[in-house]
Amino acid sequence: MINQPLDIKFSYEVDPSQKFAVKVIHEVTTNGHIDSSKTDTTQREYIVGTDLSTQRIVPDSQMITVRPGEVAAQYVLDSSTPVTITPTITATASPYLLSLTQANVHESGNIGNHKVEGIMPNQGITVKYNYHKNPNYYMTLKVNYVDSMGTDITDRVVAATRGTITYATSVGSSTSTSPAYITTATGGDLQYRVNAAPGQTFRIPTPILSGYNANPSLSANGNEWSNANFDQLPPSGYTISTGHSPNGSATVTVTYEVDTENVAIVSADTDGRGELWVNNTHGYDPGQNPTDVINVIKRNRVVSGTTATYDLIINPSDLPTPRPADGYRFKEWQFKDPVTGTYSPITLPFTKTGLSENVGTQSVVNLLAVFEKEPSMWTTYNFVAGNSDVDISRVTTPTEMLSKRWDYSNPAAPVAVDINRTWDDADVQTNMANVASATVTASAPAGSAVRWLDSNGTVMGTGVPMALGGTFTAYAQITPVEVYIHH
Repeated sequence: MINQPLDIKFSYEVDPSQKFAVKVIHEVTTNGHIDSSKTDTTQREYIVGTDLSTQRIVPDSQMITVRPGEVAAQYVLDSSTPVTITPTITATASPYLLSLTQANVHESGNIGNHKVEGIMPNQGITVKYNYHKNPNYYMTLKVNYVDSMGTDITDRVVAATRGTITYATSVGSSTSTSPAYITTATGGDLQYRVNAAPGQTFRIPTPILSGYNANPSLSANGNEWSNANFDQLPPSGYTISTGHSPNGSATVTVTYEVDTENVAIVSADTDGRGELWVNNTHGYDPGQNPTDVINVIKRNRVVSGTTATYDLIINPSDLPTPRPADGYRFKEWQFKDPVTGTYSPITLPFTKTGLSENVGTQSVVNLLAVFEKEPSMWTTYNFVAGNSDVDISRVTTPTEMLSKRWDYSNPAAPVAVDINRTWDDADVQTNMANVASATVTASAPAGSAVRWLDSNGTVMGTGVPMALGGTFTAYAQITPVEVYIHH
């Protein structure tokens, strides 16, 4: 020992081999009672000094995020104490342990989604997120009605039950006996409010509908139904139970089988200046593809002995898509009068009343897709004689030919594109067949033949571009004669 005071300083560094755990708990309480508590299974162990803000220690997003098809999150964090952070060793048992205050361990608040921040102390910590059931949360049971041809008929079910069922104005105000009728762009569905409580039952309306068989079938998406944790669909009957622990929204599809006597076939055709396509995937051909057959439900059918009358409503969704040929555009659909056989323009949706039929025979109505010329896709070309040495009297001039064609690479939005014609295009030569009729006259020099020049003096021939709307002039040209000299 020396004869004066001595200060000894020890320097320490973090031991990377020692890690301390962060335990994350998600706890749901109601009035102080613990409803559920689960520990995050993610393993979180860090060395001293780790920046915890980079480790994504946050609430369970599935608990506080609005799921698809629902109106609110199932749980909310406690407004006053959303997070509780405690050290493993609460007493000051050792001066060498960093406290949470010293390590600045805290939660970021609502703006930061209650993320844990600060640095990892040299002891374990527990983070508990405190949740409550969201009073604004409810799930939805949707019931959609279709027929065996895939047509949405929810509106017909609603019309048939208006007198016996009072429909709610919103899903939030609906009950097990009073669903809300929610319309969509493609139809609609009935929607019931499902609370986060066991033992709820819903009686699904299945009225008798004209044109359909009784006893429709029920089905649901297996994964969605399983995730919602509802009871299995009943093999018969139309009462649905949410079970003991409903956990999400689900959709039930009620399918009515069409009564074949109540179906009319719509036969569609074109005027020859275009085609009909089904779902923009293939040409309409009910003779080869039975699924292309257009069946439409008869309405207000009245049978009188061996005959019957009925009404028919044809919607745009019932029909194939008209696809015009190059140079044309779709104009309109026309309906063939079954009595006179004449066609008349119609507007879709089209309603025809008072149609007649013989009972026991298949009813067929006929529609015609009519196309008209698209002027912007045509261009006029002129052909003239350069002098009296050629005769083009049999050449048609001016001649109108296609200058654009339809590009259906995006069937839903076809565009007209330039053709960029050359003199030898097959369809150009077809439209210009009379050009070959040009002949030299008697005044032309012997051995002459006709040649065509554009307005720039370019000789037209194989692969030579044709100027849009150009004028082409015929001249007499002496055919070169090859001379062979023998030595």
